[in-house]
Amino acid sequence: AELERFIYDEIEKLQTDPPEDWEMETIRMQMERRQAKGMQSTLGRAVAIAENTLFYRDPNLINTTSEKFQRVTKGLVRRAAELFLTEQRRTVVTTIPSPEDGSGRRGPGGGER
Repeated sequence: AELERFIYDEIEKLQTDPPEDWEMETIRMQMERRQAKGMQSTLGRAVAIAENTLFYRDPNLINTTSEKFQRVTKGLVRRAAELFLTEQRRTVVTTIPSPEDGSGRRGPGGGER
């Protein structure tokens, strides 16, 4: 419950205050690194082209993705949070571990042995 409340608080902050410049730069650099790493191999490039074609009908997206990420502004992030990160669009999944059965094992089919 404490972690869930923390997440909700962070979402509320994002809905009212745009991210800091350093946060935007961190995300941009992470996206650049991820894309560069994925393009190091022929297989990585082939998979990216196939996914872009399948999901977006645009095999050339591989050449423009970085530019598109660079155009994302703090205001766009805040606006997206307002539109999409709402209570009405939220799904919360709570998992509860099975109790141990006395043998040191957790419930049916899982857990530590």
